[in-house]
Amino acid sequence: MSPGDRLAVYSSLIRLNSALFESVRGWDSWLRNPTFMESFSHEELKEIFKEFRDICVKFLEEDVKWTDKKEKAPPPHRPTKIERMESERRYV
Repeated sequence: MSPGDRLAVYSSLIRLNSALFESVRGWDSWLRNPTFMESFSHEELKEIFKEFRDICVKFLEEDVKWTDKKEKAPPPHRPTKIERMESERRYV
């Protein structure tokens, strides 16, 4: 992905989020299945844990950073009734 304009970046973020969501759902399904543990050795499970922990910590750091920025941002400008009426006025 190499989005160019703002809309493409936004659209790409949606696709990335969806891919991440589907991957997490798949892993959640595996982890809830007791036979999953039989598929991997103790060492492999420890490696998966370490890698997932690192990814999770990085993701949560980004989540906190951007959530904090969003919460501190001023609310978006909402047009007043007069502004809406003027923008809806039609000229012939």
